[in-house]
Amino acid sequence: MSGPFSQKSEAQLEKQNLLKERWQSLPEELQTTHQLAGKTAIACGATHHVMEKCNFSCTCCYLGPEANKTEPLPFSAVKDQLDTMRRSLGIAGKVQITAGEVTLLPLPQLGRIIKYALKIGLDPMVMSHGQRFIEEPEYLIALVRDYGLRKISIHIDTTQRGRRGIDRHMTEEDLHQVRDQFANLIRRVRRETGHPLQAASTVTVTESNLTSVASITDWFFKNSDAFRLLSFLPVADVGRTRQSPDPVHRDGLWQQIHQASGQSINRFPLQFGHRKCNNLVPLLLARVGQKTIIFEGVRSKNPKDEAMLAEAINTVGATINWGLPWQENISQFLTILLKNPRFLAKTLRYTGYRFWSERRKLAQLLLNIIQQKELPQLNPFLFIIHNFMSPGDLKTEEGKARLEACIFKVPVDGKMISMCEMNATGIREKLDRLQLKKKPPTKSLVAH
Repeated sequence: MSGPFSQKSEAQLEKQNLLKERWQSLPEELQTTHQLAGKTAIACGATHHVMEKCNFSCTCCYLGPEANKTEPLPFSAVKDQLDTMRRSLGIAGKVQITAGEVTLLPLPQLGRIIKYALKIGLDPMVMSHGQRFIEEPEYLIALVRDYGLRKISIHIDTTQRGRRGIDRHMTEEDLHQVRDQFANLIRRVRRETGHPLQAASTVTVTESNLTSVASITDWFFKNSDAFRLLSFLPVADVGRTRQSPDPVHRDGLWQQIHQASGQSINRFPLQFGHRKCNNLVPLLLARVGQKTIIFEGVRSKNPKDEAMLAEAINTVGATINWGLPWQENISQFLTILLKNPRFLAKTLRYTGYRFWSERRKLAQLLLNIIQQKELPQLNPFLFIIHNFMSPGDLKTEEGKARLEACIFKVPVDGKMISMCEMNATGIREKLDRLQLKKKPPTKSLVAH
């Protein structure tokens, strides 16, 4: 049988098989009730050497010293990378279109990559410092309007060198003007194209800007209509990083997040891969005027929240495409509820409990609505803290365990390897040199 229905079932079967393989590959101690790998997702992927050059010279950078001497990969090589990730990640696999700075590519070249990723069933996100978007808004508008791009991530922080009008003495607070520009651009692109462009932002965290994490977090809370995801990246000693890579302890980082939130946020509501690699914290932000009330997806040490999350992961985790706009996910979720009376009953009981247990916040929200005479903006928001490893970390037993459980990989020689292995073992630099020689690899670059 052929046609859209058989194709859909084949894609679902493919995803189920990949999820099963992923779950079975995890060590037993990582097979927890809140583990997403193998239950809702396989992993995330990223391209490399699409355009390894970058017109910034940041103090914290994973690129090799010869990156700016390389030329862009031909489309056939990029296509091979995307095909490898499609086989590994399945339908709607999350893929970062990245390298050095991919927006240095002419619009048709980057657009072609995006269109091919979408064509084969991947879910691409363009990663960029965004300077070209600010200087040439039509470049981003065209990517969204003409090539189907629906996701971008903009890197903004004080480790960057090269952004026009910004000098090295400016603080993260000074950079809020840059963030304002991007937030306004995202709103403009949505308005002019009519498409739901989803935006994320990444921030490298060092000892120098750690105390500004609260201010950064507060800015993103205030602009959660534009940005739905904020990822903090503690610095790692890789590539051409020049700044002292003293480890940034997550306790200090989370103190800053708690300060911005005005409450103690649960740091481990979800698990994706190894616990030392990632924190994923989903929130719902209800904003009225200048006031934001934060509702956590799973509150700390709350058995009912944890039980409902585990039930949701098992019941709908493999079905819902979490990369879609949240309105579409709600529609999918309601359909599942109506077809599953047992899950519907549990959801209704939990909803009643949740409203009662959050009654003080809901009362404050109602008061804000009355005072401001406006309805609230309800914006889902996701915090991510992703800890990349330095070369020394990979040699430890914990480092080896983290590599085995890695959920962020790149395609090399037709295989998916950890991004930490790519950046901390010299593989990226070897690929630079091979590209400069214009010779294909004669043997695998990955040690097994």
